[in-house]
Amino acid sequence: MVKDRVIGNVTGPGGTPNPNLYVEAGETVVLAPDSQRFAGLYKRLHPSSIDEVRSILGLSDAAAQALNAKGSCQRTCVPTTLHSPEDLSSEDRALRRRAKEVAVKAAYQYVFGANQDAFVQWKPLIDRYLELGKITVNYVVLQDIDIANGGTLIISADTNALNAANITIHGSGRIVCQGTISINCVTLQGVTTVKHPHITVPPQVRA
Repeated sequence: MVKDRVIGNVTGPGGTPNPNLYVEAGETVVLAPDSQRFAGLYKRLHPSSIDEVRSILGLSDAAAQALNAKGSCQRTCVPTTLHSPEDLSSEDRALRRRAKEVAVKAAYQYVFGANQDAFVQWKPLIDRYLELGKITVNYVVLQDIDIANGGTLIISADTNALNAANITIHGSGRIVCQGTISINCVTLQGVTTVKHPHITVPPQVRA
């Protein structure tokens, strides 16, 4: 999901500005938390609530309100079953499995959907799932990203969010996402379509 905001200050250890990222023509750069080049720029969140996850990966409040005001066609899949948090640690394996499935579906909709109010009643279940699963959210913070014609930026599957100021993609340059990711930026230039099931580009962010 590409959003029109940057989370937090774009600074690294000691308050020094995080670097720009330039991908040259014909070059392939892999952005990953275990990369020697980028490891120090990553932040790791061990959330205790789904609201913490949404603050990193989800839509900003302003973007969510804008989508709701425009009557967004985004589908909201509300689970039909309400489980208690205790079901996640039940001795009944089938009950545990069903509760986990509901928690995962509700969490996804709560984080990435525009109407989290529809999932408030599932929050205790989701938060308990996060606690038991010891979930880690990896996100990286950069300044500007510039991808030259023919350059490729690969974002690893274990990168959950990329925060940057301005992202510019020239010619046949591209970003390849290996997993579900939120891209938070001020401007995005050079992209008209994004062919990825977990990424959307709101019109107001496109150049």
